[in-house]
Amino acid sequence: MESLPLIMSSSSPLQQSSELPIKELLFSGGAGALNYEMGFTQSLLELLGKDKLKEYKLGGVSAGAACACYLHSAIHSDFDLKYWYQTSGRRFYEPPNKRFFGFFTNSDLIYNLSREFYRFCKDNGIPDWNGIFHCTMTNISGFSIEKMIVDSFTDELDFANAIKSSCFIPGITSLGLFSTHHGKKVLDGGVTSGIPYKYDDSEKVFINVLPDMWPFVREIPKNTTFLNIHEEYNLNFPMDYWLWKETWADEMFLKGYLAGIKMKSQIFVAFKVNE
Repeated sequence: MESLPLIMSSSSPLQQSSELPIKELLFSGGAGALNYEMGFTQSLLELLGKDKLKEYKLGGVSAGAACACYLHSAIHSDFDLKYWYQTSGRRFYEPPNKRFFGFFTNSDLIYNLSREFYRFCKDNGIPDWNGIFHCTMTNISGFSIEKMIVDSFTDELDFANAIKSSCFIPGITSLGLFSTHHGKKVLDGGVTSGIPYKYDDSEKVFINVLPDMWPFVREIPKNTTFLNIHEEYNLNFPMDYWLWKETWADEMFLKGYLAGIKMKSQIFVAFKVNE
């Protein structure tokens, strides 16, 4: 039987079932600032180490869903975020993928890269992420919208469609009005879940690459520690959040990495690590 996605409204989040606190590492959306977020995540990998990061379930919304997946791969292999930036993240900025500056065409690239990533992980023995990773999207039901969490993926097509749907912005990533996932009409998860948490009582670390004015981060769940990584280099919205040129992409990855190094003390506090 096909595994159906878990659906819930943002007003009724899951309660943890374990006696021990669940820890979640959560990644915001950020469109073209994905590579900045990936650079920062590389610094987390180096500063905290794989064993520490294995303590956390991973969640992401929109571009942050990709970042969470790349981190899962890096934790369980020698393929770090630099590898995934060079082979995947940077491809959004290459000339063949930049017709109309990436407008209307990014959904197809996101889908294809997600399929490639899924196959790569299976071929290289990277552990299954079902139950460890989740992404969020926005379910359109009649005249209402609700947060939708997907934490189980049956195959590469199911996985690729989930990532694409979490990133789907009408008229920007695609010409369509909505995407579909398991027969449901869906949009970018940032509309209903700027902070893509799954468990109400978990200890949450939220990596935020979006500016403070971003309208979709309305709900702040309890037990959430923010790492506002955009502040280190004063990223400007919208100019620093779209696909301009390859050299700019390289600069953004480096800036994200250096932001993490500069924020070392804040990172250790957020993850409860002694310096």
